[in-house]
Amino acid sequence: MNPDLAQRSHLEPTPVEGCDGCARLAWKREEARADRDWGRVAALNQAMENHKAGPSHSKLSMGL
Repeated sequence: MNPDLAQRSHLEPTPVEGCDGCARLAWKREEARADRDWGRVAALNQAMENHKAGPSHSKLSMGL
């Protein structure tokens, strides 16, 4: 099996459109993936999940 596919067998969190924090985390995740640093990719996935669950994604904080 392709190691890239084995590492990505689960769905990754997707960035929220318009959120700078999500965009930064997604960019760092792509850099880690390019470096084949799977531990960092997993850590950034967890960081994005935690970030998305935080108050920065409430409708009030996003101006919606």
